[in-house]
Amino acid sequence: MTPEQLLSIKHVLLRAFTVAKNSRKDMSNQLHKDFVIYDTFQTFLSYVYRYLELWAAFLNLDTDCSKVVSMEEFVKAAPIMESWGIDMSDPVHQFQLANKDCSSSGLSFEEFCDWAIL
Repeated sequence: MTPEQLLSIKHVLLRAFTVAKNSRKDMSNQLHKDFVIYDTFQTFLSYVYRYLELWAAFLNLDTDCSKVVSMEEFVKAAPIMESWGIDMSDPVHQFQLANKDCSSSGLSFEEFCDWAIL
């Protein structure tokens, strides 16, 4: 894997790491609060898999390679997302639900993940 390819999945790894480390039931051990330890490693791996799938979907929607999915790209990809089992009868409404910060530039990967996992 080239350094460029590794950097392209940085968001995936950071998101999986954060979710896995925060999934720990016992947060009393402050020594390990910033690490994925033995009991959360399997969780981390499952989240890496899940977020890699979402990253591939996000890249499929981001046709101009801007790392942001615009409303136009989102609406144009409605048939693709319907084939994934998502109700896209009103794609503009779905976009507005996903675009939490109401950014005119579009959906970030994080917003896309939060929307897709709901």
